[in-house]
Amino acid sequence: FQKKLVWRTNEGFTVNPFYRAENVEGLPTLENLPGQFPYVRSTKKDNVWYIRREIHVDDFAEANKKAVKLLTKGITSFGFHLPKNGITPENIKVLLKDISPEKVELNFRTCISRTLELARVVSDYLLKNNFELTKC
Repeated sequence: FQKKLVWRTNEGFTVNPFYRAENVEGLPTLENLPGQFPYVRSTKKDNVWYIRREIHVDDFAEANKKAVKLLTKGITSFGFHLPKNGITPENIKVLLKDISPEKVELNFRTCISRTLELARVVSDYLLKNNFELTKC
């Protein structure tokens, strides 16, 4: 048991494969809820998790088709890897067709020399299409 199931973290803590009620009796963490001071159980009251999918974009229409299909399977976040020479308003419009930035988290990666251009193009797209920016 000790050799096969118990492991040590990089910080030197021993972690058992499971814990029972008697293992946590008397711990101060039981007196506080998540999001309550002294924040021993996280600073967040809830666990809003994103289910993210990375999409390498070579063809913007194909990437959009893939993303829209993934939305029906529960994906709540996309990481689009864009080619540095494809950052145009037209391509972003094609990529984000039928995707609501207010309902799904969008992340973009591209060549570092094109990041400002990408930010401008995406920002212009959001403003032009009247998305509520506080929800994007």
